[in-house]
Amino acid sequence: MKKLFGKKPAPPPAPAIDAVQINNRLGLVEEKLTNLNKKFEVLEKNMLDGFKKINSDLRSFDSEVLDIKREVNGIKQKLDLVIKELKMTAGKDELNTIQKYLDLWNPVKFATRDYVEKIIDEKLKMSRSPPAKK
Repeated sequence: MKKLFGKKPAPPPAPAIDAVQINNRLGLVEEKLTNLNKKFEVLEKNMLDGFKKINSDLRSFDSEVLDIKREVNGIKQKLDLVIKELKMTAGKDELNTIQKYLDLWNPVKFATRDYVEKIIDEKLKMSRSPPAKK
């Protein structure tokens, strides 16, 4: 109980701790500190190993991405070349025009050069030879 205008009561006396207890507690604290340091070192080593693995994976990933970019650029160039070639080919209207001319001329009925020369030779032979007697 506090008095309004009085002195504060004295704190209770501290329990007496002997040197053996202090030494035992100090030993436990040192042991805990040693264990924490070992755990910290293991964690630090694991973290460094993880970072090395991640860096290695990132390098290989970057390399693969660069290879893919090169392949995509190669494919783009080839597609551009194909598009240019396709633009140079005949369109549907031109093919229809050619079809109409082919139907008009009907090249299937044309004679080959060799066949025409053979017919001419036969006609010339017939005109040079005397007419057959009847």
